[in-house]
Amino acid sequence: MRTLETAMKRRPTIFAIAVTVMLCLGTGHSMACSCRKNPPPPQALAQAAAVFSGRVVASSYGENGELYKPVLRVMDVWKGSVHERVELYTYWRLCGFPLEVGRNYLVYAYEAEGRLWVYSCSRTTLLEEAATDLSALVKPLRSYSSEEGSRSKDESPNPGR
Repeated sequence: MRTLETAMKRRPTIFAIAVTVMLCLGTGHSMACSCRKNPPPPQALAQAAAVFSGRVVASSYGENGELYKPVLRVMDVWKGSVHERVELYTYWRLCGFPLEVGRNYLVYAYEAEGRLWVYSCSRTTLLEEAATDLSALVKPLRSYSSEEGSRSKDESPNPGR
């Protein structure tokens, strides 16, 4: 009887220790990213360095394994100096956006360190889920044909929009 009473008294302590250990060690996977509500598409367009649609054709990891670098074949460009192929940067865990090879995305990219970055807290989304954004963005400045490669419908340079 005494052993049962002792075990019952220790149970909350063991539980507290187990929870503390789990919180301290974590899972080794993603950490929570706290995002504010995304602005509407016109405001997000104004804030981004580049806005375009594209298909992820390749990807690689940086030196430390935290940096993820997807390469996209660009289809349409609404803003920015974006060419037919673009390499993006994101973090694999913390607030990164894991773009998947073979999928099409509408990308809102931000410039830092001379590179285009994408974050989970942006309006970046699968192209198939971007109807609201696409209707608000209207006509792209440039479109790259999947067959002709670098030929553009509008050969004029992007005027910094």
